[in-house]
Amino acid sequence: LGLALSIEGTRRLFTSATNSLVDLGNASSFLDMNARSLDGWKKSAESVGSTAESITSAMMKLKNAKNWSVSGMGAPDDSTQAVLQLGSQTGVDIIGAKDPGEMFKRAEDALRKVPKAQAEQWIQRLGYDTSLLPSILDGSLDKNQGKFQNSSNVTDEMMKKAREVKSVMGELDQVIQNLGNDIVIAFGGDAIEAMKEFDSW
Repeated sequence: LGLALSIEGTRRLFTSATNSLVDLGNASSFLDMNARSLDGWKKSAESVGSTAESITSAMMKLKNAKNWSVSGMGAPDDSTQAVLQLGSQTGVDIIGAKDPGEMFKRAEDALRKVPKAQAEQWIQRLGYDTSLLPSILDGSLDKNQGKFQNSSNVTDEMMKKAREVKSVMGELDQVIQNLGNDIVIAFGGDAIEAMKEFDSW
C-alpha cells in the first residue's frame, strides 16, 4: 500500500509539473514575456492570497490593451479604457511599457498615486482580482515577484520537454481509451447478459 501511494504521489507530481510548465510556456509565449518573470508573478500572486490564474488574466488584459494601442482596431474594451484613463489621471504611461509585466508594474505605480478608495474602484474597473490590492499598495507583490523570479529554475528546454511529454501522455490516454472501447465491444454483450441474469435472481 505504501509503495502504491508513493507511486501515485510521484505520478501526480509529475503530471502537475508537466501541466504547469506547458501552461507557463503557452502564457509567456502569448504575452511575449520572460517565463521566469511570469513564473515570479504567478507565485507572488499565490503568496498574497490571490491565484496564478488571476495574475495571468491581468497580464492578458494588459496585452490586449497594448495590442489595441498598436492596431487601433475596433473600440477598446472596458479594461483597456480603464488603463488609458488611469494613466491619464496619474501621469503614468502604462501603455508605453515594453511588455505586460512592466505594464502591470506601472499600473501598480498609478494605483499607489491615488487615494485608497479610488484605487479600490480602479482595480475593479481594470478587471483585476481585488485581493491583489493590499499587496500592490504596500509593495509586497513586487517584492515577492522579484524573489520568486530569481529563485525560479524554469528554462526554455524544460518547457519544450514538458510539451513533448504532454503530447506523449495524450497519445497514451487515447491508446488506453481505445483499449477500453475494444473491451466493451468484445465483452459488452456477455456482461449485459450476466447482469440481466444477476437481476433475475
